[in-house]
Amino acid sequence: MKKVILFMVGVLASLMLSAQSRWSVTPEAGLVVNKENEGTSVTLGFKAGAGVLYQLKEGVGKKPFFGLKSGVYILMQKGGYHPMSWGNISTGGGFSMDYEKTDVESTRYYLQLPVMAHWGFKLCDDVRLKLAVGPYVAVGIGGRTHAYVSSSKYNIDEETGVGQYEYRNDYYRFGTFKGKAVNEEFGFEASPRLDWGGTASVGIAVKRISFTIGYDLAWGKYNKEQNDLRIRNHMVSFISGYTF
Repeated sequence: MKKVILFMVGVLASLMLSAQSRWSVTPEAGLVVNKENEGTSVTLGFKAGAGVLYQLKEGVGKKPFFGLKSGVYILMQKGGYHPMSWGNISTGGGFSMDYEKTDVESTRYYLQLPVMAHWGFKLCDDVRLKLAVGPYVAVGIGGRTHAYVSSSKYNIDEETGVGQYEYRNDYYRFGTFKGKAVNEEFGFEASPRLDWGGTASVGIAVKRISFTIGYDLAWGKYNKEQNDLRIRNHMVSFISGYTF
């Protein structure tokens, strides 16, 4: 009876060790290069979190191993685009926005969850090539927008009939995902909290240390006019990690 119990304990332990060996966790952090649309400049942010990989199929010979990779990441994006920067905008009191002198900068923080198919290719004993692709979803958890708005209106003197421009400069600071109503005519719309899109990555792992280059393409819209791939959010990340 004791031999049977010991045998069953041994089998159970080996199954648990086998299951554990299929799981790996990799804390990761790095730099994100972000471009919101073709008319904006490139900005820098960061990405940090932990990736979780479950190996479904072991690699045999030159065949790669296959698994599913997910995880949770905090992502910071910076950009100048805002929904209210489109169209002919009155800022109240007869003033209209002067686009050339207006500057809007937004910072957004997201909690991102990818779900990716993952392939690992053994290049030599301690070096592996990693490829992954799949969708992601993200939820906005915070952010600030700073807006320097320059406005002007054309006044005509009733006595002389001479016209001249009057200028006004305003500064606004508000939550990116909350927006701000300035007056009955003018305000800043809130950025959508939900973002989603596609993600892909390629990386090299040397023993437990890895370096990965990723690309994210956002499919979520900031406003209804954003229906062209050229004005979607594009992100390239450079991340390093350590696998446990």
